Amino acid sequence: MAKSHWTKAEPRGCPLIDLVCFYLDDAAQKVIKNKGAPGIDGITYEHLPNLLRVHGEKIRQKLKNGTYIPAPVRRVDIPKPNGGTRMLGIPTLLDLSLIHISEPTRLRC
Repeated sequence: MAKSHWTKAEPRGCPLIDLVCFYLDDAAQKVIKNKGAPGIDGITYEHLPNLLRVHGEKIRQKLKNGTYIPAPVRRVDIPKPNGGTRMLGIPTLLDLSLIHISEPTRLRC
């Protein structure tokens, strides 16, 4: 029998969106640890835990209902090594947390 990839009491045999909601706080902790830059909403990594504490269930419901809409990215010009600049898109920290959940090392179904 193949070895299970489940590492804690994770929901099994459930829809993918339930796994996304399950891992939201873990992914946010990764963003906080990396001290991610704020997106267009101005929420800093110091304020992300409070955002999830206050609005976490509403965010999870929107994800499950299919009504969650990612925020626009903040555009920043960054210098290129050989001169000139290029545009960099910085997502909100909440959206970045959701992006981290989709990393191949996170979800193993």
